[in-house]
Amino acid sequence: VNWLTLLGGILVFFGYMLFAAADFAFATLPIDATYGQVLGAYLIYVVGEVIVGSGFLLAFYSLAVRRE
Repeated sequence: VNWLTLLGGILVFFGYMLFAAADFAFATLPIDATYGQVLGAYLIYVVGEVIVGSGFLLAFYSLAVRRE
C-alpha cells in the first residue's frame, strides 16, 4: 500500500466534505447576513480548497516523483 497516496486521498475527501459544509453554510445565511457570517462561510470554503490542493499534491508526489 502506498501510504502517501492513501493519505492524499483522505485529505481530498476531507476537503470535499468541507466544500459541502461551506455550501450548506452559504445556503443557510440569512438575507441580512453580517460581514462576519459571510466571511466565516467563505473561510470554510478556502480551508477546503487548501486541503484538497494539498491532498492532490501529496498524492501526485507519491505516485509520480517518489516511485520505487
